[in-house]
Amino acid sequence: MVAEISVGDAGRNYMQGVLRQCKGAALHLVEVVSKPGRIFAPLPLETTEDRALQFGLGGLSSQSDALNWLFSNLTSKRDGTLILQDVWSQPSDLEVRRPVLESYVTDGSQVYYYLPSFSLSPDKLIDLHKQVSSFQVIGFYVAHSLNLTFEQRRHHRVPAGYFDHLAPSTMAVYVSAYDQESWVVWQPVQ
Repeated sequence: MVAEISVGDAGRNYMQGVLRQCKGAALHLVEVVSKPGRIFAPLPLETTEDRALQFGLGGLSSQSDALNWLFSNLTSKRDGTLILQDVWSQPSDLEVRRPVLESYVTDGSQVYYYLPSFSLSPDKLIDLHKQVSSFQVIGFYVAHSLNLTFEQRRHHRVPAGYFDHLAPSTMAVYVSAYDQESWVVWQPVQ
């Protein structure tokens, strides 16, 4: 059984610290998680508050539990798109390690994988997560489709700054924690 344990300002500080080390869309998410919102970690029910604040320490859960929770969380949202930023990959890495999935784009400096809510399934979420080569997983859910043109989808390329305008429509930010066994999550106050 999983509980969404509040991690408050410590969770916000953790998320901001991770996001500030990134480039691209992730860096713009620092401003998003600074806004009022609910900050929590989906962890086993018996997790104490003190243990929940140890973001760098694993041993609480499993990565499959984290992905199961994420799937459940995403299916409870209105239509939109999950975007995972591969913060360690460069666009040139895609020439060497071609993604299995076609749902990726680059803006010339960063690599992003996306999954529209209408095609969300547990298997597709797992496959999308496997594409990310970064140990630190940064994800965000926007409340609309990416509206990529045919050429953008075919060439897997969007203009520089394409993701910058998505910050206002962000409905959730997910930063991996607990040795990738869970997330620290920001969601706006409803």
